Amino acid sequence: MREWQRFRAQKLGYWSALVLAALIALSGGAELIANNRALIVHYNNQYFFPTYGAFLSGDTFGLGYPHETDYHALQQQFKKSNDNDWVLMPVIP
Repeated sequence: MREWQRFRAQKLGYWSALVLAALIALSGGAELIANNRALIVHYNNQYFFPTYGAFLSGDTFGLGYPHETDYHALQQQFKKSNDNDWVLMPVIP
């Protein structure tokens, strides 16, 4: 406890540690801001979370290819169809 009080007494070190901790915490959510994977996909009354989940192939969403889904193309396909399917993309795709 005394060490913590001594560390807090050093203002520059204390504030630097707080800024560093805040930046590390923000970097944990960076994928929510900028990513080429969708955050949430609603398809056939099921929810998928590709950003933090497993690899999802195009076959999963009926696109007919075994490699990773192009979520931008999937979003355009969902917009053209009249289904209740949708894709939530990050702010910076």
